[in-house]
Amino acid sequence: MIGYVTTPIRPETRIELIGSVEAQRFALLHVDGIVKTLATNLDHLSPWMFWATPDNATPEAQIQRLSMCDAGWEHNGTSIWDSAAGFDYTFVDTASGAVVGAGGLMTRQGKPVLEVGCWLAQESVGRGIAQAFTTKMVEQAWRFDYVERVVWICDDANAASAGVARRCGFEMVGIDADAAPEVAPQTGRTQIWQVNRPNS
Repeated sequence: MIGYVTTPIRPETRIELIGSVEAQRFALLHVDGIVKTLATNLDHLSPWMFWATPDNATPEAQIQRLSMCDAGWEHNGTSIWDSAAGFDYTFVDTASGAVVGAGGLMTRQGKPVLEVGCWLAQESVGRGIAQAFTTKMVEQAWRFDYVERVVWICDDANAASAGVARRCGFEMVGIDADAAPEVAPQTGRTQIWQVNRPNS
């Protein structure tokens, strides 16, 4: 991840998505919910997410990851969020308290681009959560004056993921055919979807 935001502006830490679902800034208080959701959705997530493994669906693994995002990662002496190296969210159904997914804005593509991505528990697919989150993240991205475009990246075989980008107004601008498949059934062909800043 590349932290390069020099202004004090940051995305909102709590964003209403759809119905009773909110995107809340990643924090240690989400560990139990993340672990439960990952552990019960490994078969659903593992075809597309290399990190969706039993080893990562443990409190220890998630405490380590979430503490990086929340407070513990040494990036200029601050957290990932505060150093602007990434903006990660947990999706919480406030009616039940359940974690139904997660996502974020990432700086790994380099300036002037932010990348958006997310994952959902299987039972939450089709509720409009991914589309709502992606739309909200694009709106948040435009708060930073250096951002010229937002990208969404997915494997060529992941039709559901590509559908989210399409419904959110992204345009597919290319395919990287040189990406090494991380897990089956990935193809090694990565779709690059893009939306430009309005009037840019």
